[in-house]
Amino acid sequence: MGENEKKRPLMSIRIGVMEIKDNILVIGGYGHVGRILCQELGKKYPGKVYAAGRTMAKAEQFSRETEGIVRPLCMNIHEPIHPHQLEHVKLVIMCLDQTDSTFVRTCIQSGVHYMDVTANGSFLTAVEHGGAEAEAQGATAITMDIIDRHNAMYYAITTKC
Repeated sequence: MGENEKKRPLMSIRIGVMEIKDNILVIGGYGHVGRILCQELGKKYPGKVYAAGRTMAKAEQFSRETEGIVRPLCMNIHEPIHPHQLEHVKLVIMCLDQTDSTFVRTCIQSGVHYMDVTANGSFLTAVEHGGAEAEAQGATAITMDIIDRHNAMYYAITTKC
C-alpha cells in the first residue's frame, strides 16, 4: 500500500449469541409422577430433559436408569433460584406440592413456560392469578390437578414445545 493511500479500518462484525431455550426441567423428576414424565419426554427429547430434585445422588441414579436420556440436576426450589439457572430452559414441569409461588414467578419473569402437576387446589388458584404476568413475559402457566391421565399431559406438553 502506498503512502498516499488511506488505510481502511478493518470492519468488525460481531454476531450475537442467540439464547437457545430448549431444555425441559422436571422438578421432582425422580419421584413417582416426575419419573413417568421424564421417561416419556426423554424418548422424544433425549438429552434435553432434566430430572431435578434436592438430592443429586437420586437424580444421577435415575439418569443412569434411563441410560442418560434424562439428565440429572440438583435444585432446591425452597432456596432462591437465580434466573440465569433457567436461561436454557423452555419448560418447567413441577411435580411437587408447593405453598409459595416464588419459583413460579421466577420462571415467568424468565420467560419460561410453567406447568404444575399438583393436588394443592389453593396453590393452583394462586398460580392461575398470575396469568397476566405470564402473558406479558411471553410465557405460559398451565396447572393440572389430575395426575392419572399422564398420556393427556404428555400430549399437551409435546404439542406446546
